[in-house]
Amino acid sequence: IHYNMKKITFFLTALVVSVAIFAQAPQMSGAYTVGAGDSYDYESMAEAGMAIKEAEFTGDVTLLICTDLTETVNTGIVNKSEYTLTIRPDKDEDRTITYTTGTDNTGPTGVFVIGGDMTMTPGNTIGWASIPTKNVVIDGAAEGESTPRLKITNGSFGTNVLLYGDVQDVVVKNCILESTAAASSNYALTFRSENSSKTTKDIGPKNCLVENCIIESTHATKSQAVYCRGEQAKSAAGYPANITIRNCDIKAHARGMFLDGVNG
Repeated sequence: IHYNMKKITFFLTALVVSVAIFAQAPQMSGAYTVGAGDSYDYESMAEAGMAIKEAEFTGDVTLLICTDLTETVNTGIVNKSEYTLTIRPDKDEDRTITYTTGTDNTGPTGVFVIGGDMTMTPGNTIGWASIPTKNVVIDGAAEGESTPRLKITNGSFGTNVLLYGDVQDVVVKNCILESTAAASSNYALTFRSENSSKTTKDIGPKNCLVENCIIESTHATKSQAVYCRGEQAKSAAGYPANITIRNCDIKAHARGMFLDGVNG
């Protein structure tokens, strides 16, 4: 009986080890393609965003945008590692990511959300809690080039590209960021603190650079190109801070840049 108990104990131990191995996060390193069609690694930015969220980076990761994309689910981009995540066109050709989402997030408004904890369910795509994210580069030019080729455009909601919450060391360059939404207030690019939402955190985007971009929001009367939002009732430590925007072509109907609680 004692021998049988040893066999049972060994079997259970082996089973636990096997389950732990199968439960490990998938690993990512190198270049991955995103394009409309099944010949690419991912068929949408939403699918790529979910894969990145669930993966463990073992090296730098590059997402290559290989075709125009029409996205029906909002995208969350996170990077929890020390490695760099880069998103860029695969070649020196125009690429457009068009968001046609019919339902807003349950969390902060935005179709392309850096720091956003996403699901693939429309209407619950990005929640209020951000995921700590760093070392992200959105480069709208092909490698070695500087001509803006990648356009991210949205005609549904108030914010097109959003850097939200616990985000730092993000570069957005050589991109065309366009909001054509008819919302009473809409923005092509927003930096938003998590403390101005529905969580107890007090943290905002920090150390972010935007350069050589076309940032445009002109469709509605209150259209604004760039929006920095903190929460004046909370600690200034949670405001967006050290945000640099340079050499950009900014077009807006109301304000080119709206600062609502920033720190430096």
